[in-house]
Amino acid sequence: MKAFTRWLAGLFIPDAEQLQDPGVRAQYGLLEGWLSIFLNFLLFAIKLVVGILANSLALIADALHSLSDSATSVVVIIGFKISSKPPDPEHPYGHGRAEYIATLIISILLIVAGIEFIRSAIRQIIEPEVIRAGLWVLLVVFMTILAKELMGRVSKIMGELITSDTLQADAWHHRSDAISSVLVLISLVGGMLGIHSLDGFGGLGVAAILIYSGIRIARNAIDSLLGTPPTKELIERIRSLACSVDQVIDVHDITVHSYGQHRYINLHIEVSEREDPIMLHDIAEQVENRLYQDLNAYALVHLDPISVDSEEVRQLRMLMDDLCRTEEHLHSYHELRVVDSEHHHLAIMDLMLQHGLSDEETEQVLDRLRQHLHQQFPEIEFRFRLTPIHRYK
Repeated sequence: MKAFTRWLAGLFIPDAEQLQDPGVRAQYGLLEGWLSIFLNFLLFAIKLVVGILANSLALIADALHSLSDSATSVVVIIGFKISSKPPDPEHPYGHGRAEYIATLIISILLIVAGIEFIRSAIRQIIEPEVIRAGLWVLLVVFMTILAKELMGRVSKIMGELITSDTLQADAWHHRSDAISSVLVLISLVGGMLGIHSLDGFGGLGVAAILIYSGIRIARNAIDSLLGTPPTKELIERIRSLACSVDQVIDVHDITVHSYGQHRYINLHIEVSEREDPIMLHDIAEQVENRLYQDLNAYALVHLDPISVDSEEVRQLRMLMDDLCRTEEHLHSYHELRVVDSEHHHLAIMDLMLQHGLSDEETEQVLDRLRQHLHQQFPEIEFRFRLTPIHRYK
Protein backbone atom coordinates (compact mmCIF):
# COMPACT_ATOMS: atom_id res chain seq x y z
CA MET A 1 0.00 0.00 0.00
CA LYS A 2 2.90 2.36 0.70
CA ALA A 3 4.26 1.73 -2.80
CA PHE A 4 0.82 2.45 -4.29
CA THR A 5 0.56 5.70 -2.30
CA ARG A 6 3.99 6.85 -3.42
CA TRP A 7 3.08 5.99 -7.02
CA LEU A 8 -0.18 7.93 -6.71
CA ALA A 9 1.62 10.94 -5.24
CA GLY A 10 4.19 10.80 -8.04
CA LEU A 11 1.42 11.16 -10.62
CA PHE A 12 0.33 14.54 -9.26
CA ILE A 13 3.27 15.96 -7.30
CA PRO A 14 6.58 16.93 -8.92
CA ASP A 15 9.52 15.99 -6.69
CA ALA A 16 7.18 13.89 -4.54
CA GLU A 17 10.16 12.29 -2.76
CA GLN A 18 11.39 15.66 -1.41
CA LEU A 19 9.33 15.24 1.75
CA GLN A 20 11.23 17.87 3.76
CA ASP A 21 10.34 20.57 1.22
CA PRO A 22 7.45 22.68 2.64
CA GLY A 23 5.99 23.12 -0.86
CA VAL A 24 5.96 19.39 -1.54
CA ARG A 25 4.49 18.75 1.90
CA ALA A 26 1.63 21.16 1.20
CA GLN A 27 0.96 19.45 -2.14
CA TYR A 28 0.55 16.12 -0.36
CA GLY A 29 -2.10 17.69 1.88
CA LEU A 30 -3.93 19.26 -1.08
CA LEU A 31 -3.83 16.00 -3.05
CA GLU A 32 -5.28 14.04 -0.14
CA GLY A 33 -7.98 16.68 0.31
CA TRP A 34 -9.11 16.68 -3.33
CA LEU A 35 -9.03 12.88 -3.60
CA SER A 36 -11.16 12.69 -0.46
CA ILE A 37 -13.68 15.22 -1.77
CA PHE A 38 -14.09 13.35 -5.05
CA LEU A 39 -14.53 9.96 -3.35
CA ASN A 40 -16.83 11.26 -0.61
CA PHE A 41 -19.17 13.04 -3.00
CA LEU A 42 -19.37 9.89 -5.10
CA LEU A 43 -20.10 7.70 -2.06
CA PHE A 44 -22.59 10.22 -0.67
CA ALA A 45 -24.64 10.09 -3.86
CA ILE A 46 -24.54 6.30 -4.02
CA LYS A 47 -25.42 5.76 -0.35
CA LEU A 48 -28.19 8.36 -0.37
CA VAL A 49 -29.92 6.88 -3.41
CA VAL A 50 -29.58 3.32 -2.12
CA GLY A 51 -30.62 4.37 1.41
CA ILE A 52 -33.81 6.00 0.12
CA LEU A 53 -34.63 2.98 -2.06
CA ALA A 54 -33.98 0.62 0.85
CA ASN A 55 -35.70 2.92 3.41
CA SER A 56 -32.67 2.58 5.69
CA LEU A 57 -32.01 5.32 8.25
CA ALA A 58 -28.57 3.89 9.02
CA LEU A 59 -27.58 4.02 5.35
CA ILE A 60 -28.92 7.56 4.91
CA ALA A 61 -27.04 8.61 8.07
CA ASP A 62 -23.96 6.95 6.63
CA ALA A 63 -24.45 8.93 3.41
CA LEU A 64 -24.48 12.15 5.43
CA HIS A 65 -21.36 10.92 7.20
CA SER A 66 -19.66 10.70 3.81
CA LEU A 67 -20.87 14.21 2.99
CA SER A 68 -19.43 15.48 6.28
CA ASP A 69 -16.16 13.87 5.23
CA SER A 70 -16.25 16.14 2.16
CA ALA A 71 -16.62 19.14 4.42
CA THR A 72 -13.67 18.07 6.52
CA SER A 73 -11.61 17.55 3.36
CA VAL A 74 -12.32 21.17 2.45
CA VAL A 75 -11.01 22.08 5.90
CA VAL A 76 -7.88 20.00 5.19
CA ILE A 77 -7.28 21.90 1.94
CA ILE A 78 -7.79 25.31 3.56
CA GLY A 79 -5.55 24.30 6.48
CA PHE A 80 -2.70 23.27 4.21
CA LYS A 81 -3.15 26.37 2.05
CA ILE A 82 -2.78 28.62 5.09
CA SER A 83 -0.02 26.58 6.75
CA SER A 84 2.13 26.69 3.60
CA LYS A 85 2.20 30.51 3.60
CA PRO A 86 5.65 31.90 4.43
CA PRO A 87 6.36 33.81 7.67
CA ASP A 88 5.40 37.46 7.78
CA PRO A 89 5.84 40.29 10.33
CA GLU A 90 2.58 39.33 12.08
CA HIS A 91 3.47 35.61 12.14
CA PRO A 92 7.28 35.36 12.30
CA TYR A 93 7.16 31.60 12.96
CA GLY A 94 5.00 30.93 9.92
CA HIS A 95 1.43 29.67 9.70
CA GLY A 96 2.08 25.98 10.34
CA ARG A 97 -0.28 25.67 13.30
CA ALA A 98 -3.21 26.36 10.97
CA GLU A 99 -3.04 22.59 10.40
CA TYR A 100 -3.90 22.00 14.05
CA ILE A 101 -6.85 24.38 13.82
CA ALA A 102 -8.07 22.52 10.72
CA THR A 103 -7.81 19.25 12.64
CA LEU A 104 -9.82 20.71 15.53
CA ILE A 105 -12.57 21.84 13.13
CA ILE A 106 -12.71 18.31 11.67
CA SER A 107 -13.26 16.88 15.14
CA ILE A 108 -16.06 19.33 15.96
CA LEU A 109 -17.88 18.46 12.72
CA LEU A 110 -17.64 14.79 13.61
CA ILE A 111 -19.07 15.27 17.10
CA VAL A 112 -21.97 17.44 15.90
CA ALA A 113 -22.88 14.90 13.20
CA GLY A 114 -22.77 12.10 15.76
CA ILE A 115 -25.17 13.91 18.12
CA GLU A 116 -27.62 14.49 15.27
CA PHE A 117 -27.57 10.80 14.33
CA ILE A 118 -28.36 9.74 17.90
CA ARG A 119 -31.75 11.50 17.78
CA SER A 120 -32.68 9.90 14.46
CA ALA A 121 -31.49 6.47 15.60
CA ILE A 122 -33.56 6.56 18.80
CA ARG A 123 -36.63 7.47 16.74
CA GLN A 124 -35.99 4.48 14.45
CA ILE A 125 -35.64 2.14 17.46
CA ILE A 126 -38.92 3.34 19.00
CA GLU A 127 -40.87 3.40 15.71
CA PRO A 128 -38.95 1.15 13.29
CA GLU A 129 -39.68 1.47 9.59
CA VAL A 130 -39.53 -1.45 7.19
CA ILE A 131 -36.20 -1.77 5.38
CA ARG A 132 -36.30 -2.97 1.78
CA ALA A 133 -32.80 -4.24 1.13
CA GLY A 134 -31.83 -6.79 -1.51
CA LEU A 135 -28.52 -8.42 -2.23
CA TRP A 136 -27.61 -5.61 -4.63
CA VAL A 137 -27.92 -3.11 -1.75
CA LEU A 138 -25.59 -5.20 0.39
CA LEU A 139 -23.12 -5.40 -2.50
CA VAL A 140 -23.14 -1.60 -2.93
CA VAL A 141 -22.52 -1.06 0.80
CA PHE A 142 -19.69 -3.62 0.77
CA MET A 143 -18.01 -1.82 -2.14
CA THR A 144 -18.21 1.52 -0.28
CA ILE A 145 -16.51 -0.13 2.73
CA LEU A 146 -13.61 -1.21 0.53
CA ALA A 147 -13.35 2.25 -1.06
CA LYS A 148 -13.26 4.07 2.29
CA GLU A 149 -10.78 1.64 3.79
CA LEU A 150 -8.50 2.17 0.78
CA MET A 151 -8.77 5.96 1.10
CA GLY A 152 -8.13 5.73 4.83
CA ARG A 153 -4.93 3.77 4.29
CA VAL A 154 -3.73 6.17 1.59
CA SER A 155 -4.41 9.16 3.90
CA LYS A 156 -2.63 7.45 6.81
CA ILE A 157 0.47 6.70 4.73
CA MET A 158 0.54 10.26 3.35
CA GLY A 159 0.24 11.56 6.91
CA GLU A 160 3.16 9.37 7.99
CA LEU A 161 5.27 10.44 5.00
CA ILE A 162 4.94 14.16 5.75
CA THR A 163 4.40 13.80 9.54
CA SER A 164 0.96 15.45 9.51
CA ASP A 165 -1.58 15.02 12.32
CA THR A 166 -4.21 16.56 10.04
CA LEU A 167 -3.91 13.79 7.45
CA GLN A 168 -3.75 11.19 10.21
CA ALA A 169 -7.01 12.61 11.57
CA ASP A 170 -8.59 12.55 8.12
CA ALA A 171 -7.43 8.95 7.74
CA TRP A 172 -9.29 8.07 10.93
CA HIS A 173 -12.28 9.95 9.52
CA HIS A 174 -12.23 7.72 6.43
CA ARG A 175 -11.80 4.61 8.54
CA SER A 176 -14.66 5.58 10.84
CA ASP A 177 -16.84 5.87 7.72
CA ALA A 178 -15.77 2.36 6.69
CA ILE A 179 -16.57 1.01 10.18
CA SER A 180 -19.94 2.76 10.21
CA SER A 181 -20.73 1.19 6.85
CA VAL A 182 -19.99 -2.23 8.37
CA LEU A 183 -22.61 -1.46 11.03
CA VAL A 184 -25.00 -0.37 8.29
CA LEU A 185 -24.38 -3.66 6.52
CA ILE A 186 -25.28 -5.53 9.70
CA SER A 187 -28.46 -3.47 10.16
CA LEU A 188 -29.50 -4.12 6.55
CA VAL A 189 -29.06 -7.86 7.04
CA GLY A 190 -31.15 -7.57 10.20
CA GLY A 191 -33.86 -5.76 8.22
CA MET A 192 -33.90 -8.55 5.65
CA LEU A 193 -34.42 -10.99 8.54
CA GLY A 194 -37.30 -8.92 9.94
CA ILE A 195 -35.35 -7.25 12.80
CA HIS A 196 -36.11 -3.68 11.67
CA SER A 197 -35.07 -1.98 14.94
CA LEU A 198 -31.54 -3.18 14.25
CA ASP A 199 -31.28 -0.32 11.76
CA GLY A 200 -31.70 2.16 14.61
CA PHE A 201 -29.08 0.40 16.69
CA GLY A 202 -26.79 0.52 13.65
CA GLY A 203 -27.40 4.27 13.52
CA LEU A 204 -26.44 4.52 17.20
CA GLY A 205 -23.25 2.64 16.43
CA VAL A 206 -22.43 5.07 13.64
CA ALA A 207 -23.08 7.99 16.01
CA ALA A 208 -20.86 6.47 18.70
CA ILE A 209 -18.00 6.09 16.22
CA LEU A 210 -18.42 9.69 15.06
CA ILE A 211 -18.38 11.10 18.59
CA TYR A 212 -15.51 8.89 19.77
CA SER A 213 -13.30 9.70 16.79
CA GLY A 214 -14.22 13.40 17.08
CA ILE A 215 -13.17 13.55 20.75
CA ARG A 216 -9.97 11.61 20.01
CA ILE A 217 -9.00 13.90 17.15
CA ALA A 218 -9.90 17.04 19.13
CA ARG A 219 -7.69 15.96 22.02
CA ASN A 220 -4.74 15.47 19.68
CA ALA A 221 -5.34 18.83 17.99
CA ILE A 222 -5.58 20.69 21.30
CA ASP A 223 -2.40 18.98 22.53
CA SER A 224 -0.59 20.13 19.37
CA LEU A 225 -1.84 23.70 19.80
CA LEU A 226 -0.70 23.74 23.43
CA GLY A 227 2.61 22.12 22.51
CA THR A 228 3.49 18.42 22.60
CA PRO A 229 6.91 16.92 23.43
CA PRO A 230 9.16 15.79 20.59
CA THR A 231 9.35 12.07 19.96
CA LYS A 232 12.23 10.01 21.34
CA GLU A 233 13.21 9.26 17.74
CA LEU A 234 13.49 12.98 16.94
CA ILE A 235 15.59 13.67 20.06
CA GLU A 236 17.92 10.80 19.18
CA ARG A 237 18.18 12.05 15.61
CA ILE A 238 19.10 15.54 16.82
CA ARG A 239 21.73 14.07 19.17
CA SER A 240 23.14 11.89 16.43
CA LEU A 241 23.41 14.75 13.93
CA ALA A 242 25.02 17.10 16.45
CA CYS A 243 27.51 14.51 17.70
CA SER A 244 28.47 13.66 14.12
CA VAL A 245 30.24 17.04 13.93
CA ASP A 246 33.92 16.82 14.84
CA GLN A 247 34.88 18.10 18.32
CA VAL A 248 31.32 17.78 19.71
CA ILE A 249 31.66 15.69 22.89
CA ASP A 250 28.02 15.49 24.01
CA VAL A 251 24.61 17.15 23.61
CA HIS A 252 22.01 18.16 26.17
CA ASP A 253 19.19 20.64 26.93
CA ILE A 254 17.45 19.97 23.60
CA THR A 255 14.32 22.06 23.09
CA VAL A 256 12.00 21.68 20.08
CA HIS A 257 9.17 24.00 19.02
CA SER A 258 6.95 22.81 16.15
CA TYR A 259 4.82 25.03 13.91
CA GLY A 260 3.38 22.59 11.39
CA GLN A 261 6.17 21.79 8.94
CA HIS A 262 8.54 24.26 10.62
CA ARG A 263 10.74 23.27 13.58
CA TYR A 264 12.89 25.45 15.80
CA ILE A 265 15.54 23.70 17.88
CA ASN A 266 17.69 24.94 20.75
CA LEU A 267 20.46 22.74 22.13
CA HIS A 268 23.67 22.83 24.14
CA ILE A 269 26.80 21.10 22.86
CA GLU A 270 29.77 20.20 25.03
CA VAL A 271 33.18 21.00 23.55
CA SER A 272 36.71 21.09 24.89
CA GLU A 273 37.62 24.25 26.76
CA ARG A 274 41.00 24.17 25.01
CA GLU A 275 39.50 24.93 21.58
CA ASP A 276 40.02 28.34 19.98
CA PRO A 277 36.88 30.57 20.21
CA ILE A 278 36.79 31.01 16.43
CA MET A 279 36.90 27.23 16.00
CA LEU A 280 34.10 26.82 18.56
CA HIS A 281 31.93 29.27 16.61
CA ASP A 282 32.58 27.26 13.46
CA ILE A 283 31.58 24.03 15.24
CA ALA A 284 28.29 25.59 16.36
CA GLU A 285 27.50 26.69 12.80
CA GLN A 286 28.26 23.23 11.48
CA VAL A 287 25.73 21.73 13.91
CA GLU A 288 23.12 24.32 12.92
CA ASN A 289 23.65 23.66 9.21
CA ARG A 290 23.47 19.90 9.65
CA LEU A 291 20.16 20.11 11.52
CA TYR A 292 18.74 22.39 8.84
CA GLN A 293 19.82 20.15 5.97
CA ASP A 294 18.57 16.92 7.54
CA LEU A 295 15.51 18.04 9.51
CA ASN A 296 14.61 21.32 7.77
CA ALA A 297 14.85 22.88 11.24
CA TYR A 298 16.19 26.24 12.35
CA ALA A 299 18.64 25.60 15.18
CA LEU A 300 20.31 27.77 17.81
CA VAL A 301 23.38 26.18 19.42
CA HIS A 302 24.78 27.09 22.84
CA LEU A 303 28.41 26.18 23.55
CA ASP A 304 29.39 24.56 26.87
CA PRO A 305 33.20 24.33 27.15
CA ILE A 306 34.19 21.49 29.50
CA SER A 307 37.44 20.17 30.90
CA VAL A 308 38.72 17.06 29.17
CA ASP A 309 42.06 16.76 31.02
CA SER A 310 41.18 17.23 34.68
CA GLU A 311 41.59 14.04 36.74
CA GLU A 312 39.25 15.47 39.35
CA VAL A 313 36.49 15.99 36.75
CA ARG A 314 37.07 12.47 35.41
CA GLN A 315 36.61 10.96 38.88
CA LEU A 316 33.50 13.05 39.48
CA ARG A 317 32.03 11.82 36.20
CA MET A 318 32.68 8.21 37.17
CA LEU A 319 30.94 8.72 40.51
CA MET A 320 27.98 10.48 38.88
CA ASP A 321 27.66 7.67 36.35
CA ASP A 322 27.38 5.22 39.27
CA LEU A 323 24.79 7.40 41.00
CA CYS A 324 22.69 7.54 37.82
CA ARG A 325 22.50 3.75 37.98
CA THR A 326 21.68 3.50 41.69
CA GLU A 327 19.50 6.59 42.32
CA GLU A 328 16.12 5.77 40.72
CA HIS A 329 14.98 9.40 40.58
CA LEU A 330 18.12 10.66 38.81
CA HIS A 331 17.87 10.30 35.04
CA SER A 332 21.09 12.01 33.95
CA TYR A 333 23.51 14.85 34.55
CA HIS A 334 25.43 17.18 32.24
CA GLU A 335 27.54 20.33 32.09
CA LEU A 336 29.74 19.18 34.96
CA ARG A 337 32.59 21.55 35.69
CA VAL A 338 34.84 22.45 38.63
CA VAL A 339 35.54 26.08 39.49
CA ASP A 340 38.53 27.05 41.65
CA SER A 341 38.69 30.46 43.25
CA GLU A 342 40.25 32.07 46.30
CA HIS A 343 37.28 31.20 48.49
CA HIS A 344 35.65 28.25 46.73
CA HIS A 345 36.38 24.84 45.33
CA LEU A 346 33.07 24.38 43.59
CA ALA A 347 31.56 21.67 41.36
CA ILE A 348 28.56 22.74 39.27
CA MET A 349 26.32 20.43 37.27
CA ASP A 350 22.84 20.23 35.74
CA LEU A 351 20.60 17.36 36.84
CA MET A 352 17.63 15.78 35.10
CA LEU A 353 15.32 14.24 37.71
CA GLN A 354 12.26 12.09 37.34
CA HIS A 355 9.20 14.15 36.38
CA GLY A 356 6.43 14.54 38.96
CA LEU A 357 8.50 14.69 42.13
CA SER A 358 7.22 16.99 44.85
CA ASP A 359 9.44 19.75 46.21
CA GLU A 360 10.09 17.67 49.31
CA GLU A 361 11.02 14.59 47.27
CA THR A 362 13.31 16.68 45.07
CA GLU A 363 15.16 18.03 48.10
CA GLN A 364 15.54 14.51 49.47
CA VAL A 365 17.13 13.34 46.20
CA LEU A 366 19.50 16.33 46.17
CA ASP A 367 20.48 15.71 49.80
CA ARG A 368 21.27 12.06 49.06
CA LEU A 369 23.42 13.09 46.09
CA ARG A 370 25.35 15.64 48.18
CA GLN A 371 26.00 13.05 50.89
CA HIS A 372 27.37 10.53 48.39
CA LEU A 373 29.53 13.12 46.66
CA HIS A 374 30.89 14.60 49.91
CA GLN A 375 31.96 11.17 51.10
CA GLN A 376 34.33 10.94 48.14
CA PHE A 377 35.13 14.64 47.69
CA PRO A 378 34.80 16.36 51.10
CA GLU A 379 36.80 19.41 49.97
CA ILE A 380 34.37 20.28 47.15
CA GLU A 381 31.19 22.31 47.47
CA PHE A 382 28.46 21.02 45.14
CA ARG A 383 25.90 23.19 43.38
CA PHE A 384 23.05 21.61 41.38
CA ARG A 385 20.79 23.12 38.75
CA LEU A 386 17.61 21.29 37.72
CA THR A 387 16.87 20.94 34.01
CA PRO A 388 13.32 22.11 33.09
CA ILE A 389 10.90 19.48 31.76
CA HIS A 390 10.86 21.00 28.25
CA ARG A 391 14.56 20.28 27.77
CA TYR A 392 15.73 16.82 26.77
CA LYS A 393 19.00 14.97 27.14
